[in-house]
Amino acid sequence: MSIYNVSYDLRAPGRDYKDLYDEIKKLGSWARPVESTWLVDTKLSLTDVRSRIVAAMDSNDKLVITNCAKGTAWGNLPDDVVRWIKERL
Repeated sequence: MSIYNVSYDLRAPGRDYKDLYDEIKKLGSWARPVESTWLVDTKLSLTDVRSRIVAAMDSNDKLVITNCAKGTAWGNLPDDVVRWIKERL
C-alpha cells in the first residue's frame, strides 16, 4: 500500500465537485486534512491514482500527487485526521 498526498486547485467557482470527491474516496482509506488536500492509502499505482482523479476534474483544474513517507509533519489538524496519519505514517 502507498499513501499519496493529493492536492489540487479547482478553477470553476461554484461548480459541484462531488464526483471528484467521490472518486478520491473510492481510492482507499482517506483523510482530508485541509480544504484542497487529501491523504489516500491505496493499493493503486501513482499513475492509476492520477488517471482516475484527472478524469473527474475539469481540464483547467490543477493537480499534484506525491508519495508520502515517514517524517511527515502537521499542525492544528482535527483529531481524527491526526489519528489517521499516525496509524499509517
